[in-house]
Amino acid sequence: MLSFLSFTVHWLDNNFVLQHGMLKIKSFSEQHTAHNIQCALEEIAESWNISDKIHVIVTDNGRNIVKAVNDSPFEGKTCFIHTLQRAIHGALDAQESVAQRSTSSSNCENTHRTFWSCYEELAAVKLPIDVEETKSPIASELDRYLSEVLLLKDLCPYGWWAKNKDKFPNMSCLARTYLSCHGSSVYSERLFSEAGNVYEKKRNKLLPDKAESLVFLHHNLPLVNFEYE
Repeated sequence: MLSFLSFTVHWLDNNFVLQHGMLKIKSFSEQHTAHNIQCALEEIAESWNISDKIHVIVTDNGRNIVKAVNDSPFEGKTCFIHTLQRAIHGALDAQESVAQRSTSSSNCENTHRTFWSCYEELAAVKLPIDVEETKSPIASELDRYLSEVLLLKDLCPYGWWAKNKDKFPNMSCLARTYLSCHGSSVYSERLFSEAGNVYEKKRNKLLPDKAESLVFLHHNLPLVNFEYE
């Protein structure tokens, strides 16, 4: 059975439209140790000359891939969906004990019943704004940004930044960096399904490097608006 390592990239363009691409789906015949994965990731980044441009790498929760990224020069975050799934499974396994605790600790006043109730409480906190007269342009821009009305949670922050990027030029640069990060590794994992479609029965003799090229082209041709004749 062939194994693959996928590496995708996500970025916000000048109009704050989220873009995606595939840098590599690499056949991985070596042992899946953290060191081997680390070397492969660094090799892919160097081949695209982006080693100093990567903000964060999002991975699944596998110990080997997590250690690989932690040992590399890159910042690593684990997939939120995988983490949530593990938390739910753990909660279901301990459901009886959780129920017992909830009945015995009903006097807790600061417990949030939903994620959004916690979010709304934190978002309602007004940060103090320095009122000094002499400020740098960046500090003044930050103050103006903090005084903006809070965006409703059902609205897209990308659209807000697209409209306000000229009003907050320095903050918008930071927003393009930090808001481009995906919360999950699902997009990258979809490449394994694409590779599976390439390795169908009629192509079972296909060499790994040819399969890598086919998946790369299939995934990235839409970025250049390519149309088959």
